[in-house]
Amino acid sequence: MGRRRQAYKLEKRGNGIWYVVGTTPDGRRVHRSARTRSRKAAAQRLPLIVEQVEVGARATFSEVTNTPLEELLAAWLTSAATEVASAQGDGSLFETYARHFLRFFHTTERICDEVAIEQYKEHRLGQVQATTLRGELSALRRLHRWMKKRKLLSALPEVPKVPKRAIGTPHKLGKRKIIKLSPAEMDAILAHLPEVTRKGYPVRDFVTFVRETSLRPSTVFGLRAPHDYEPGARLLRIRGENDKARFGRDVPITDRARKAIDSRFPCDGTIFPEFDCRDVLREAARTAGISAHRASKVSIYDFRHGRGTEWGRTGNLIGIAYLMGHKHVTTTKEYLHSNLEEAQAVLFPTSFFTSPGEAAPTTAELIAQATEMIGCGREDSNLHEFYLTRSLV
Repeated sequence: MGRRRQAYKLEKRGNGIWYVVGTTPDGRRVHRSARTRSRKAAAQRLPLIVEQVEVGARATFSEVTNTPLEELLAAWLTSAATEVASAQGDGSLFETYARHFLRFFHTTERICDEVAIEQYKEHRLGQVQATTLRGELSALRRLHRWMKKRKLLSALPEVPKVPKRAIGTPHKLGKRKIIKLSPAEMDAILAHLPEVTRKGYPVRDFVTFVRETSLRPSTVFGLRAPHDYEPGARLLRIRGENDKARFGRDVPITDRARKAIDSRFPCDGTIFPEFDCRDVLREAARTAGISAHRASKVSIYDFRHGRGTEWGRTGNLIGIAYLMGHKHVTTTKEYLHSNLEEAQAVLFPTSFFTSPGEAAPTTAELIAQATEMIGCGREDSNLHEFYLTRSLV
């Protein structure tokens, strides 16, 4: 005797996906995914599933282009270059995401399938930290919106969110620890750096500029002449697209920083060419007397942290955040490290916004510099500070 036919109904599984459950007229048991976590969407899809499953077909909720996934991802990265540009402005982060997508999904149909996306989330949580996965899933949502806008996808699939308590899997080597460098140690390393590397890169001027300005190395590499700086200027322009936090602003620079960047002129275009200075920096640290263990791990980012700590003695977190490119002072606090020198600075305070032996520029001098540019008031929504911006010809 055949199995008694049951009415089709919706059931929710442990992964949050809704399934259509029932029995066909010929007695076949049905357990078909609705490919959604929304009960409302599942209820709307139920009639289509029932209709198609009883004739042995597979339910299709969203029409997807048959373009090969590799070609689709390449087109997405190319046409949406401005939107998906990474913090450095070159889109490399999203290229990495695209490689992960291609390696896991293989086909365009699977990258739009909610069950496959759920499997991707679980798979990646076993490989990376939750924060990394959130970035990947955000990029996947961008891809789906891009496809729908170009009518390559009829309906947006639901991309799950990473649970708030999820941790994921940390990298086996762990996060790199900052090497805390005192002002004296940073200057000692600079003194032992060659002017240029074996390949001719201006390593001493580059490290000096980062040590003085505390700018991100990627931002320094992205500086362009004459748009961002002209020889002798007291203000340096940081374009929003050249900043990790998209924080466009004008920052004052010290005489020492100005001397380092002026040495790169005359030039038209890139001021500091991008290069890897780790080896030469660590060799200089060993020569400067830094312990072998610390010297072997020194990075250009340690100079950014060191300068931030140096400035921290002023107690002006809003000003430091502005100079370092932080929209939130809570981020700036992570760059301030306690040490013996800081304890001594409490008892013997001095000015740290200038280099040794250098007089701080007066307000009149800065205003005179700004009058040569187009200045306008602007208020940042996070720092709530008033500052000048300019437009360079």
